[in-house]
Amino acid sequence: MKVIVFAGETIGQSVADSLAKEGISVASASNGTAAVDMLRRERFDVALVDSLAEGVGIACCCIGKLFKIPVMLLVGEGDVDWERLRMLEPHGYICEGTSGPEMAARLWAVMRRQMEQVGNYRVRGCQA
Repeated sequence: MKVIVFAGETIGQSVADSLAKEGISVASASNGTAAVDMLRRERFDVALVDSLAEGVGIACCCIGKLFKIPVMLLVGEGDVDWERLRMLEPHGYICEGTSGPEMAARLWAVMRRQMEQVGNYRVRGCQA
């Protein structure tokens, strides 16, 4: 699986390190322009977007609609505006501080669900 993480440098690096330990290929983008550039050049399976990143609404819409990959939101443990986040129509949420194995499992699950919806259940290296 290949994941693009759109988050600030500190959060992005922490998430990337956790996912890399689980054998997931990760690319990080600290701003929307860099994320779109990467998405144009490379194919990703899932996007993980920090809910507090600047331009999160545009990023979710653009990534989901133009690049046709599931978007999961990375949310903080504090005050979260769930109504605003629901309006972004993410495929799921991951709380900051979630362990690497749990984060990987959630990403694999959302990817499998996406593949089932498009009728192609062959997920690289993954059997249900």
